[in-house]
Amino acid sequence: MIPSYAQHQRLIGARHTDSVTNTVAVGLRLIGALDVDALGRAVSELLSRHEALRMVFPTNDSVELHAHRIPLWTFDVEDPERALEFLAGNASRPFDLANGPLFRVTLVRVEPRLHLLGLELDHQITDGWSNRVLVNDLLRVYAAFAADERPPPLPESMSFASFIRSERERDHDRHVRYWRKQLAGISLVPESGLRDRAGSPGAGSVSVTTDAAPVVGFARSQGVSVVPVITGAVQAVTWKRRSERSSDVAIMSWLANRIAPMVDDTVGYFATRTVLRTDLGGDPGFVEVVDRAAKTLWGALRHQRVPHALLLRRLEPSRYGAVYRGEIPFLELNVSQDFELCRIPGLLVERVSVPVVQAPAGGLKITAGVDGGSLWLRLVYREELFSRAWCEAFLADVREYLEAGVRDPAVCLARPG
Repeated sequence: MIPSYAQHQRLIGARHTDSVTNTVAVGLRLIGALDVDALGRAVSELLSRHEALRMVFPTNDSVELHAHRIPLWTFDVEDPERALEFLAGNASRPFDLANGPLFRVTLVRVEPRLHLLGLELDHQITDGWSNRVLVNDLLRVYAAFAADERPPPLPESMSFASFIRSERERDHDRHVRYWRKQLAGISLVPESGLRDRAGSPGAGSVSVTTDAAPVVGFARSQGVSVVPVITGAVQAVTWKRRSERSSDVAIMSWLANRIAPMVDDTVGYFATRTVLRTDLGGDPGFVEVVDRAAKTLWGALRHQRVPHALLLRRLEPSRYGAVYRGEIPFLELNVSQDFELCRIPGLLVERVSVPVVQAPAGGLKITAGVDGGSLWLRLVYREELFSRAWCEAFLADVREYLEAGVRDPAVCLARPG
């Protein structure tokens, strides 16, 4: 087997068996009577159901499937905060890409009826959408084993290996022409233009929240999701704060790249980076900023069939893999799409954030989403490039512009009050 385009670029740019920046950690809080034996059997069953969990990468150009045994590691930690820190520490243990396995599961018992479950995977085999598929399948299989029943069959879907073959065989020329025109004059890894003082190597994070209802309500009134609303606000504040004063702004983001229903239930690394380039010339009001951001996003979604990694190989090969090497300062935005967990009889299952802070290669990475009544924004930064004070001020500007814009859609960035 060969890796997908996205997998290959990650291997070229970030193949370090001792690196934790490629680890994805998913946390669950389990409240109620837990059948630990059934959970262990469910974890083992996942490997036969999802081939991506059996993948290893002996070289940058090859993929093998190994029949690993994945035990359920169990520990007792009585304090809930310490239990989360324990999961974070476990998630910091690196994976060995060449030998695997690239998936492990840790269960921490806090009380007899309270457990924390951590799923850790190398990013080479998963993405945000796949995490949702994997978690819900684990819960369904667990429920079946706990009831002494056979697990339900997986929905009919395309295997990840078949997706890789189709990706390699596809004609990408039309989409490449779109991106060549859309990004004419700028790099496929665009520098943010944001600057601060130099500091010591490390990673830090800052967060802000605001009331979600006005933002969600504004998005609905415009016929869009919150994604272009948040994207437009981040792009506008980036434009305001950067040293360069051209009329457009380009940031990095992510697309699911699930281009057919047959891969909706497949686990694998489908997601592709993209460049969101929006013209903010003419001092537009907030509603116009959001409209322009929405059109940019729509164009990217329509042309996500060609992965960013392949665009780099064709149009800018000198920067192939550069997004992982920390050579270029860029801003990355990822607006999380929350997912519903399937219900388990007698067990309450909740998502929980595992507090792992990983230094973003580009220097700045913003994640955002809606959780209940709050809209949250989190900025992770490289401390050798940006100070905590600068990052707090940047996020404060984004929140202020969002709040002002949904109150008065005509408000311009030059006068955000």
